[in-house]
Amino acid sequence: MVNIGENSTFSCEYSQSHINNAKIIFKEGKDSIDEVIHSSWKKNERFSMSDRRDQQLISVRITAVTPDDGGVYLCGVWIYQHPYSYFTITTVHLYFM
Repeated sequence: MVNIGENSTFSCEYSQSHINNAKIIFKEGKDSIDEVIHSSWKKNERFSMSDRRDQQLISVRITAVTPDDGGVYLCGVWIYQHPYSYFTITTVHLYFM
């Protein structure tokens, strides 16, 4: 839970088998995955993501949270062998107080 205007952080653990895969954050839409929010190849200025490989942990930070930021986020990894193959690690729900 977070207040509008504050910063929000969350983390997602992943297995050793995915340590070298690109990490990605999706936001869930009404009927499907809405968009890629942040990844190794796409940046969003209010979202930052760090891959702490020594802990097998993706850390995500959202600055100045807005009402549009509320919802469900999916942490995942991109499986390079397949063009659109992703593996979801964790689902995070962002709520407002």
